[in-house]
Amino acid sequence: MSYQITADFEGRFAIEFEGEPHFIRGLRMAPDRIEPELMTGDWLLLTFAVWDAYERKSIDAAVGIAKEHAGRFSLGVRPFESFEEFEAWLHPLAGQVPKEASRVPCWHRLNSGEIVATHFGPLDAASLDALIRRVPAG
Repeated sequence: MSYQITADFEGRFAIEFEGEPHFIRGLRMAPDRIEPELMTGDWLLLTFAVWDAYERKSIDAAVGIAKEHAGRFSLGVRPFESFEEFEAWLHPLAGQVPKEASRVPCWHRLNSGEIVATHFGPLDAASLDALIRRVPAG
């Protein structure tokens, strides 16, 4: 797996995947609104704190489970720097916004633009697989 975390001239981070399947997508931090593609289909959305190197292990777990399920859902991975960033893109979906570091990384299952499952905090491979299987593919 190959990815890099970059920052643009405004200091906004993004994650870019190289050589990964089309259903694995890196997202930019702090968008003004949720991306239109996340409003259709079945998604696992991982949001991780860019300032916490330990959380980057969650990226490996998310990519691994997405590959295991071979496109049953799309994976979006978004870095964030502050909890306020969630308001613009997550709040319109009526999602819970994390407020403390002990509740990251954040995992959201989206189906046709609706949040159908949420988990805050680290997940091991078995727990992540259970989260995926708990929500039927749309």
